[in-house]
Amino acid sequence: MALDGTGKRQLRTRAALVARARHLTARKGLTGFTIQELCDQVGVSRRTFFNYFPTKESAVLGVENGLDSALVDDFLAARAVHPEARRPLVDDLVEVAIGHFEAMSPTASDLADFVGSMQREPKLIAAMIDSGRSEQERFIARLAESQGDADLLPIRVAIVTFEALVRLSIDTYLHGADVVPFADILRERVRAARELFAPLPTKRLVPSP
Repeated sequence: MALDGTGKRQLRTRAALVARARHLTARKGLTGFTIQELCDQVGVSRRTFFNYFPTKESAVLGVENGLDSALVDDFLAARAVHPEARRPLVDDLVEVAIGHFEAMSPTASDLADFVGSMQREPKLIAAMIDSGRSEQERFIARLAESQGDADLLPIRVAIVTFEALVRLSIDTYLHGADVVPFADILRERVRAARELFAPLPTKRLVPSP
C-alpha cells in the first residue's frame, strides 16, 4: 500500500499548503492574508489550492475537498483485492500512516505553527474537532461496508486506538532526544499495544496431591 510518485507529490503539495496556511494564520490571523498570497508563497495556482481545499479555514485544519480522499480510496481498494489473504487491519494502517507521514515530513516548527494558529483563531478548535470526528466516522463506515462488517464497534476501537498511537509516535519523533525513524517509533508502539491487549495465557489448574 505504498504511495506512488503522484500520491507522494499530492501529499507534499497538500502538506505545503497546510503548513503555510497555519504559519500565516499564527502570525496574521485568518483575515490577515489572502488565498492568493498563500498560493504565491507555496508556488501553486489558486486552481491547485481549490483542488485541495474549499477555504482558508479548511487549509489550516487540513480538511480536504470532498468526503473521500484518494488515500482512503486506495486503502480500501487494496484491502478488497484479495480478502481471503487480507492482513490484519492494523498492519495496513501502519503502512499507510508511515507513507503519509514520510510524504508530509512535519517538523517541530510545523507543530508550533499549528498551535499558534489555534491560539490566534480559537474558533478553529471546535471546527477541527468536528471535522476530525466526521472524517473518522466516514472512514469507519466505509471500512465496515467494504469488509461486510455489520458491527462497527471493533473497527471503531481499532481506529481510535491506532490514531492515539500515531499521535504518540509523532510527539516522540518531534520531541524525542534520540533520532529514530518515525516508522520504527510507530511500529514499536503498535507492538506494545498488541502485547497490552493480547489475551492472557490460560493457567491449567493442577489438582492437589
